[in-house]
Amino acid sequence: MQKPKVCTKCGRGFPATAGYFYRDRSRKDGLQPRCKGCQSAATMRHQKNNRVEHNEKVRVWSKQNRDKCNATKRRYRKKHPDRCRAASRRRTRGITNEEYVQLLKQQNGVCAICRQPETTVRGGRVQHLSVDHNHATGEIRGLLCVGCNTALGSMKDSEELLLAAVEYIKKTLNK
Repeated sequence: MQKPKVCTKCGRGFPATAGYFYRDRSRKDGLQPRCKGCQSAATMRHQKNNRVEHNEKVRVWSKQNRDKCNATKRRYRKKHPDRCRAASRRRTRGITNEEYVQLLKQQNGVCAICRQPETTVRGGRVQHLSVDHNHATGEIRGLLCVGCNTALGSMKDSEELLLAAVEYIKKTLNK
């Protein structure tokens, strides 16, 4: 049986494997002297205490490794689409996932205008209903399908334009 490797920070013994210690090729056993928990905590403390320098290093590295960063982001978005969608809604519309789900239930899972479920497919998946908001106040009005949201946006949320469109349709239908 292999002798446990002792962490130089916390003093606890762990199996001398990459599961418990980060790799370090410069060391005789190929592992860092601190266990993963202690090393992670030390790294977090250092990053917090040196926030400006750390952020600058990350920014420079990210700029030099754009392809790696983009690939990592794509993999994350593919693996966690719901999490990313919820974060995007929270960031852009100020609505939590719970509030979105509540609106969806209130509308019985259909568009607030046409009363139909979303049918637009993008990337092989049916899109979620869009969060409609008042562009002047930012107030959330409801959830719309892509077609209705696009139509409202094209009409610039103008009641006059929408009424003119209704009149136009009525006039052309009666011919």
